[in-house]
Amino acid sequence: MYIWQHKEWPEFTYKVDKLNETAILFAQEFGLVNGLFFGLNEELKQEAVLEVLISEAIKTSEIEGEYISREDVMSSIKNNLGIKPTVIVKDKRTVGIAKLMLEINQDINQHLDLEKILSWHKILMDYDPKINAGEWRKGTEPMQVVSGRGSAL
Repeated sequence: MYIWQHKEWPEFTYKVDKLNETAILFAQEFGLVNGLFFGLNEELKQEAVLEVLISEAIKTSEIEGEYISREDVMSSIKNNLGIKPTVIVKDKRTVGIAKLMLEINQDINQHLDLEKILSWHKILMDYDPKINAGEWRKGTEPMQVVSGRGSAL
């Protein structure tokens, strides 16, 4: 079930006491992970960050019904970071997702506005010449929500 299919969408309610409990547990776990991370040497930190970026790229794509190669994502991220010699990436979608993951993580305090969202769209969809990457959609046909690669309209 997608969030927009929830019977309460978009009028959600919550209980502050339950939220506080979850926030405290999260903060404790984050503190432990953060302490472990900063105890690593630079090489291991870089590896840990790389693993998080790879995992996020794959999970983000899966939400949309797209399944991408871990190897291609890893190669794309490493190519963008200049780690190891450049590797040929078979799936061009991973080039965009890798660039996007790095862009988003460069400055987590950046202001989110239309210009930023369109630039992210351009980065993500630049591989497909049929898509107006970084622009509002053009055309008069009705909008359709389609998930997954090659889904039928």
